[in-house]
Amino acid sequence: GRAVRDFMDRTLPTHRRVTEIAIFDARLPLFIALFAEGLLTAWLPLYARSLPNTFAPWLPDTMATVAPIVVFTAALVMAMVVSRLWWDRTPLRWNAVFGLSLSIAGLIGASFAPDIATLTGARAVSGAGLGLLRVACVDYALFVPHHAADRHDEDGFSKAFLTSAVSGLAIGAVLADGASPGTVFVIAACVAVAALIVALIFMDHAVGHHTARKRLSGGERLAPVRAIFSNPRVRLPMLLFAMPLSLLDRGFVFFLVPLALSDMGLPQSLISHVLTAYALLMIGGYAIWAGRLSEEKAFVIPACVTMGILGVGLITLGAHLDVLPWVMTVLLLGVSAGLTRVFRSRILSAAGKPFFSVPEVEFQKGLTFQIGGAVGPLLAGLVVIGFGMQAAPVIIGVLVATSVTGLALTALSNPVAKDLSNA
Repeated sequence: GRAVRDFMDRTLPTHRRVTEIAIFDARLPLFIALFAEGLLTAWLPLYARSLPNTFAPWLPDTMATVAPIVVFTAALVMAMVVSRLWWDRTPLRWNAVFGLSLSIAGLIGASFAPDIATLTGARAVSGAGLGLLRVACVDYALFVPHHAADRHDEDGFSKAFLTSAVSGLAIGAVLADGASPGTVFVIAACVAVAALIVALIFMDHAVGHHTARKRLSGGERLAPVRAIFSNPRVRLPMLLFAMPLSLLDRGFVFFLVPLALSDMGLPQSLISHVLTAYALLMIGGYAIWAGRLSEEKAFVIPACVTMGILGVGLITLGAHLDVLPWVMTVLLLGVSAGLTRVFRSRILSAAGKPFFSVPEVEFQKGLTFQIGGAVGPLLAGLVVIGFGMQAAPVIIGVLVATSVTGLALTALSNPVAKDLSNA
């Protein structure tokens, strides 16, 4: 890392040097921390299902299984919101360090979890830490004065998020074959410690220091959060596109698919490889489409058509409860996942830019992604409880297709949404 910074310091012009070094300093600890969390992605649902549910035995097994995932993401969302309350009062570097400390504590606690309740509590601590870290690192890079003027690629953090998560997922799949879940949690904690050390070394105390930022009232700090629920221009894309996409990704692929394939007799190692293949296809698609689709347009109608096709595909999957159709469906979803993520980023950026600054829009996008990350698995669990595993793809497909059709029709008829579709 130090060698990369020295190289940039020697080769880049002064204003680009300040920008690129600050962005590198902010991305590196976040990349490592997300890599640590990625180590758990492939096998966590099956591990959670194997633990006893002694705290709430009345809770259906599917909901007990999804609890650590939903609570982790909900804690992440709450931490992102709470961080807005002291955003202009504390240095970003120490926000990042505190967040990483919580993440490490949660991972260590999860390694000793004897039941679902303990695992859920430990994941909540890790989620809160990751939420604080995410806000601190994104703000750290975006606070650099030349960042906006240089028109730096706003997809950079998204690419870093995806790359680190995919790398961790692939290695976590290998670790899960030969190590116990507790051991993998400890390994993830050690990786998070490395992220903490990197943050202390590379993140400059002066960049984004609280004394250099404008003091905001409580209402101003939470304005991006309120807009998600109160501003139709922001609320419609979140409810009718971002949420269905999260239901497909977090709810179907990363929660229901591991459980269903395990019930069909597929071993954990092969399930992990299927999810890794999906993630690799997703990040490849994102890298291709992010550079080709204009950052100035929302692409609402093409996005809705793409998602509608995916919803119809899931409806047809309901007729099969065999390994091959499910695996092929996951791989096909992976092919389109990168494109749909670029669409989501463009739509939410176009929705927020008329009202908020670049850091606030990035915060708003991240918060929307994570809200979907909590709601997606929860909805998927409720669908399984109500309709069964075989019917779950059909119900999810209907929900996705109906939602994006509603957004498309609204974009063509409603002045507010039509303005968004032409952004």
